[in-house]
Amino acid sequence: MQSFSLDEVKLGPGLLATKAGLMLVHLRSYDPDRLLRAFRENAGLPTPDVPRPGGWEDTAGEAQGNLRGHYTGHFLSALAQAAASTGDQVYINKLRYLVDGLAECQEPSGYLAAYPEKQFVTLETMTEADYTVVWAPYYTAHKLLKGLLDTYLCIGELRALELAEGLCRWMFERLRRLPYDVRQRMWSLHGSGEYGGLAETVCDLYAVTRDPDWVEFGRLLDFDVLIDACAAGEDVLDGVHANQHIPIVTGLVRMFEVTGEERYLTAAVNFWDQVVPGRMYSIGGTSSLEFWGPDGSIAGTLSDTNAETCCAHNLLKLSRLLFGLLRNPKYADYYERTLYNQILGSKQDAVSPDRPLTTYFIGLTPGSVRNYLPKDGATCCEGTGLESATKYQDSIYFHSDDELNVNLYAASSVSWNGITLTQTTDFPYEQGTTLTIEGSAHFTLKLRVPLWTNMRVNGEQQEMTSRYLSITRHWRSGDTLRVELPFELRTEPALDDPSLQSVFYGPINLVALDNRQEFLELGALSPVPGKPLHFEADGIEFAPFFEGTTHAFHAYLRASS
Repeated sequence: MQSFSLDEVKLGPGLLATKAGLMLVHLRSYDPDRLLRAFRENAGLPTPDVPRPGGWEDTAGEAQGNLRGHYTGHFLSALAQAAASTGDQVYINKLRYLVDGLAECQEPSGYLAAYPEKQFVTLETMTEADYTVVWAPYYTAHKLLKGLLDTYLCIGELRALELAEGLCRWMFERLRRLPYDVRQRMWSLHGSGEYGGLAETVCDLYAVTRDPDWVEFGRLLDFDVLIDACAAGEDVLDGVHANQHIPIVTGLVRMFEVTGEERYLTAAVNFWDQVVPGRMYSIGGTSSLEFWGPDGSIAGTLSDTNAETCCAHNLLKLSRLLFGLLRNPKYADYYERTLYNQILGSKQDAVSPDRPLTTYFIGLTPGSVRNYLPKDGATCCEGTGLESATKYQDSIYFHSDDELNVNLYAASSVSWNGITLTQTTDFPYEQGTTLTIEGSAHFTLKLRVPLWTNMRVNGEQQEMTSRYLSITRHWRSGDTLRVELPFELRTEPALDDPSLQSVFYGPINLVALDNRQEFLELGALSPVPGKPLHFEADGIEFAPFFEGTTHAFHAYLRASS
């Protein structure tokens, strides 16, 4: 199954569009010279007197700005996605301004960074990780490479492609001369050797240019200890840094797609199964203080530093790729859970010109409060937060030559094969959707059947023998399907402590709004009049986690005795 580009799917009025709109306002107001300052300083160019993005982009502090420049890459990707989604010239102009500014800073060798080459040089001889000395230079380079490539893919800016090829060539030539053992040691170093989704992006660049060097570049990034273990079905994730490894595995899927080597895909499939559900919290996120615990440890790992938001962002990317290859509905189920809960809930329902207002960690202990202004600004999770909020529509629909899949239910429309399919709905406030066809074509429409509902189509209960309802016919303008998706209250027990439960209404995770810091007993829930998706039990209000508030909340409660 193929995914659609962002300009082929439009969000209609509703929850996703409202959340996206908050981030679009931030992108419009942010001064691009702030994102260029460190690059200009490093290149010795005149620099406007503007503040740095702050936090991880500052030159002061413990890590001395060793990650500076990464946020510019995230911002490029977010602007590119915003431009593709809206066509708004404001985002296109900002992209071109940033690309022109970065072009002035790129060295003839192709090197482009906001710091000298020393971090790359030092990494090659390090034997122990120390992010105060070297903090993930290939990770930062990946963010920039991806941002430039996204700019080319979304608005066709050739100069961005040229910058991306130059940077990629510089990294490739550096890595290809290193012995195998040196590369493996580098990729094993926590933090220092992290390289993000670099393998995925060099495969994406290969898809554009067909330069075989980029496939070889992808092989240079193979971290064989991880790949071999996952391919063999061995779980080695206990004690491992989650977000250093999830993007590596996303790269494995893309390497399978360009090479056909089954080892890559087998490793990726097994890895996903080791994370979901055994290391997944109810909102869809994973990790505690950025690391994984043992398989099946959920209640045992609850803390105030759960669910690093980058992990959810990258697991969605991995799930999206695996669904496209394997069509297994479990990947779409996970996408729905995590998008409608952690990802939407990680964006505060507010706007700031200075910060994107997204979470880093999400505490899941009783009485936790989401922090949308982490003390360190320009973090990795603020960067992926920028990206997530500008591509909510990227996995609603998939297609093959003669099939159109509806994977998610959301107000949206997609243009394909001479027709436009529109979903009119206020989902999840509305328990259903209306699908309308414009145009004429013969194809199979496949509707995903969520596990949490008993689907009805045009008023008829569907007897389901598979997870997709298939309707094959010649479709014409005006054809309409009414899909009803009744919600029911249900609980999900923690894998390692069934007495701890999370509450769902359909696909929506409900949390108890209460500042007490001990587990509450779950009572009988009843709807709150005039407040959709809100419930009450024993005087405590329950609200959807996706509401981006700063209320103290309880994601897990004790089952009533």
